Amino acid sequence: MQKNEELSNALHYSQKRDEELTKALKALGMVFTNIFLVHLEDQKVEWLKIQVDKKNVLKQCQNDYLEFTDLDTISERFEKHKILRYIYRNMDRQWIEVSAIVQNRDKDGRVTDILFLTHDVTDQRERELQQEDALRLALASAEHANKAKTAFLNNMLHDIRTPMNAIIGFHSPCSSTYGSAGSGKGLSDKNRNIEPASFDVTLNFKTLEEPISMSELREVLTKPMDIKEETLQKTERENRYSGKKVLLVEDNELNREIATALLEEIGISVDCVEDGTDAVERMNEVDDDRYDLIFMDIQMPKMDGYMTTREIRTLKNNKKANIPIVTMTANAFEEDKEKSFKAGMNAHITKPIDIKILSQ
Repeated sequence: MQKNEELSNALHYSQKRDEELTKALKALGMVFTNIFLVHLEDQKVEWLKIQVDKKNVLKQCQNDYLEFTDLDTISERFEKHKILRYIYRNMDRQWIEVSAIVQNRDKDGRVTDILFLTHDVTDQRERELQQEDALRLALASAEHANKAKTAFLNNMLHDIRTPMNAIIGFHSPCSSTYGSAGSGKGLSDKNRNIEPASFDVTLNFKTLEEPISMSELREVLTKPMDIKEETLQKTERENRYSGKKVLLVEDNELNREIATALLEEIGISVDCVEDGTDAVERMNEVDDDRYDLIFMDIQMPKMDGYMTTREIRTLKNNKKANIPIVTMTANAFEEDKEKSFKAGMNAHITKPIDIKILSQ
C-alpha cells in the first residue's frame, strides 16, 4: 500500500508537471513559432511545436541553428550566458530570432538538454534597420554640411587674405619688408603698373604757448630719423640667410612676387613653381642639396599642398624626402594647421605674410 501510494503520488506529480509544461508550451507557443529540444548526448531533436514544414525547418536548423549553437562548445558558453540569441534571415526573407535556454543539467552541472525557440522579429528588425538608415543619413548629412561649411570658410578666407597680402605688400611703411624707392629693391612700379603720385600729409601737434618760426619747423621736419638700429637688424638678417635657397610653391602670381620680394630682401634665393605637380617634378629633378626649405601653398588647381607634401615625403632620396616644408596659406583655422602637420609639414604660416614670422 505504501508503495502504491508513492507511485500514485509520483504519477500525480508527473501529471501535474505535464499540465504545467503544457500550459507553459501553450504560452510560449503564442510568441514562438517553433520550439524544439536538443539532447546534447546524442544530438537528437525533439519537436515540441512546429509551425512550418518540418523538413525545411530541419534544413534551416542544420544550416543556421547548429552553426549558431556549435554543440561542442555550447555548454562552455552557457557558463557565461544564461540565454544565447542569434538573428538570421530565412529563405522567405523573414528575420528570425533564435533563443537557446538550458533545460536540464546532469548531477555534475553539465548541460544535457537545450530548449530552442524561434520567433519572427521581421517587423521589429525592419524598424531597427530603418532607424539605422535614418541615423546613417543624418550622420552623412551632418558630415557633408560640416565639410561644406569648412570649404566655404576656407574659400572665403582665401579670397580675403590673398588681396590683403597684396595690399599690405604694396603699402607697408617698412622699407626692409618690401623694398624702398620715406634702394631700388622690392616690387617695381613697372611690374605693378603704378604711376608716381603726389600726396598731402596732415600732421597733428600739441599747441605751444602759437609763435614758431618756419625755420624751426623746417629743421624738425627735414631732420633725418635715426634708422641705425633698423639697418643693423636688416644687415643681420641678410647675413643670417645669405646663400640659402628655397622653393616657393604658389599658384597666385601676385603672392609669388610678394613672397619672393620678402625672401630676397633677407638674402634668400627663391625658385618658384605654380602647382604641386610642378613641385614634385622639380624635386625629382634637382640635386638633393638644391633647396634648404619649401614654402607650400594649400589651394592649388592640380595638386593641393597636402597631397604635394605627401608625394615629396615618399621620394626615394632620403634628403629630399625629409626637406623642411612650411605651409604658407590663407587657411588659418586650427584644423587647417592639424591637417598640415598630418600631411607631413613642419610649420604653418598664414597670409597676409608677416616678415617677422617668416624670418623665424
